[in-house]
Amino acid sequence: MLSRTIKGCTMEDYQRRLAAARAELEALGLRGLPHPIQDRVMRLFGGEARPWPYLPLGVRMSAYAIPYAFIWTAANFFLRWKDRPIEPGEAVVSTVMTVALFSMLMLGYELRRWQSVKLSRWEDL
Repeated sequence: MLSRTIKGCTMEDYQRRLAAARAELEALGLRGLPHPIQDRVMRLFGGEARPWPYLPLGVRMSAYAIPYAFIWTAANFFLRWKDRPIEPGEAVVSTVMTVALFSMLMLGYELRRWQSVKLSRWEDL
C-alpha cells in the first residue's frame, strides 16, 4: 500500500505528530489547532498544516507581515498619501521599515508566548 508523503513525512507520521501536538496543547490548556483555511493553503503548497505554535517562525512572521503590509499601504494611501503626494521610493521605504518593525514586535511576542510554555519541536513529536 502506497502512503502519501508530505515533505518526506508520511501521512501516518503527520497524523501521529498532529495528535501528539493536540494532546500537548490540551494538556497545557492552550489552543492552536490548524485553521481550515491554513490547512488548505499549506496542503496546496505541499506542506503540512501544523498547529500555530509548531509552524516555522518564518511562516508565522509572514502571516503577520503580509496582511499588515497591505493594511498599512492602503491606510496610508487613503489617509495620508492621498492629500500629500510622496515619491514612490519614500512610500516603499516607509512601508518596509514599518512592516519590519511590526514583524520584530510580533516576533518578540511569539517567542515569549510560545517558548515560555516549553512546547516540543514538531520534529520531536
